Amino acid sequence: MLAEFLKIGSLSLSGYAFFYGLGLILACLTVCILASRENLDRLDTANYLLFTVIVSLFGAKLYGVIVVFLSSPSTALRKPEMLWRAFLTGGVFYGGLVAGALFVVLYLKRYFKGAFWKMLDVTAMGVALGHASGRVGCFLGGCCYGKPTHLSWGVRFKYLGRLPHPFAGTALHPTQLYEAGLNLLNFAVLLVLWKKRAFDGLAFGFYLINYGAIRFLIEYFRNDSTRGYIFRGKSPLASLSVPQIISLGLIIIGIWVLKVRQRAVRNA
Repeated sequence: MLAEFLKIGSLSLSGYAFFYGLGLILACLTVCILASRENLDRLDTANYLLFTVIVSLFGAKLYGVIVVFLSSPSTALRKPEMLWRAFLTGGVFYGGLVAGALFVVLYLKRYFKGAFWKMLDVTAMGVALGHASGRVGCFLGGCCYGKPTHLSWGVRFKYLGRLPHPFAGTALHPTQLYEAGLNLLNFAVLLVLWKKRAFDGLAFGFYLINYGAIRFLIEYFRNDSTRGYIFRGKSPLASLSVPQIISLGLIIIGIWVLKVRQRAVRNA
């Protein structure tokens, strides 16, 4: 859609890269601002964000490499440059989320013992807002595209990054914008819940539930092949993708978090 978003001399910045970077900045700023309102140390928060971003980015890229390899192991072994190209992309969100979440839990238990749930709450809100921006970048880059549609708002992509789009000329569901809007709504809902929370961990629990539901539904409209399937039927409703399994896991964990935290408050 927009290969060059900003150009200065011989240097150019794609729309994908701009909104991807903006998403990281928005996420970090959100966490810093909300953490300060919880009277959490700024330097500790900055260190936490630095390590979390690095681990999450690596996890996102690694997930993409794994998906490419599993989709065609023999080809990947003959042409390992395929794996390197996959690693150089922005990666897959769920790879970053899973890797980041595992790191965050271990890190917060070690360095934020008394503010474990507070930091999870503000992190969840930062992720929701940053993710909304990142999906706008996906729209401009032409990735994470949807299935063909006859709806009036279907979008025709010319490029996938800087390459011709595999569905050039075909109207597709703008699933990137669907998810961007729903992530923005999720952030707003979480912010309200956080301000009126009865216990720490409320926003985090609802983030897992809300985003799990968002991504599970969006998967029915997605058409790219970078995520893998548990099984694939003749129709979307007869299929189950790997992200949908992860989504169901997030919903279950979110419900468990809310029950555990509510019980802890009652017993305090």
